[in-house]
Amino acid sequence: VTVRLAGSAGHGTSSDSGRVEIQKSGVYGTVCDDNWDTNAAKVICRQLGFADALVAVGKAFFGKGKGPVWLDNVACTGDESRIQDCKHAGWGLHNCGHGEDAGVFCTRTPVNKIQEPAVTIRLANGEDDHSGRIEVWRYVRRIWQYVHKCIQYIN
Repeated sequence: VTVRLAGSAGHGTSSDSGRVEIQKSGVYGTVCDDNWDTNAAKVICRQLGFADALVAVGKAFFGKGKGPVWLDNVACTGDESRIQDCKHAGWGLHNCGHGEDAGVFCTRTPVNKIQEPAVTIRLANGEDDHSGRIEVWRYVRRIWQYVHKCIQYIN
């Protein structure tokens, strides 16, 4: 099993953020956002060599993927080494489409280069503490800049 991040949906993408895609039996597929949370995002980010996850996103935030939906109802404690070690409904068993593809924003700094936080983020203008738009602190400009699509923080 191989994991990668893909997609952009107008948000740009880099190696540290994107739609979660898993290769199983030579075929890439996605993960459904049902139960998707920061514990699962932490496992994905660490599996990819990053220190931690900043936020877990759903509702195809990084665009709709293609291929099978490999995992649904993923439940991680956050301590697992690999996403396949988390509880889930079973490979290929799901009740969702690609409009529910899960994604992550990982820390920009790989595990072997941690010094100080590379990015500061917050949720703003949401209905509660777990929803709103993602804003990123731009250290050079000293302003908060928002990501151009509202999402719900999945917890």
